[in-house]
Amino acid sequence: MARHLPSGFRLESKGSAMPKRAIMLLTAVSLAMPVASAAYAQDITVTAPRHRERSPTTGAPIETVTTSRVVNTADLDLRTDAGMKALRGRVEEAARKACAWLDQVYPLTADDSPPCVKTAVDKAMADAQALAAR
Repeated sequence: MARHLPSGFRLESKGSAMPKRAIMLLTAVSLAMPVASAAYAQDITVTAPRHRERSPTTGAPIETVTTSRVVNTADLDLRTDAGMKALRGRVEEAARKACAWLDQVYPLTADDSPPCVKTAVDKAMADAQALAAR
């Protein structure tokens, strides 16, 4: 398609396929942008264990009981020290709450049970380190 400009210059274009292609490309790029940034915004799950080896009355084995809390990291940059420090505070709070709930619901534990809060925090922070390394 050719258009004549008032000054006598001639401007040629290859039809409307090029603008459609450009619009499609820009749309695809703009839709992909939130997805790329969302890759860093993942949740960390804090799992608090409760170990009990045997029933005090029957001696039967008892399974490990856990509860989990999800800690959102959407507003944190886990690649920075400040982001990891803020996450650690959130993880510790979630672990304390999860372990307190387990203490109320399952008060009897084995003597050799690992400390609930420390175990939950250590596991969640290891997961966070792996997430930050991606």
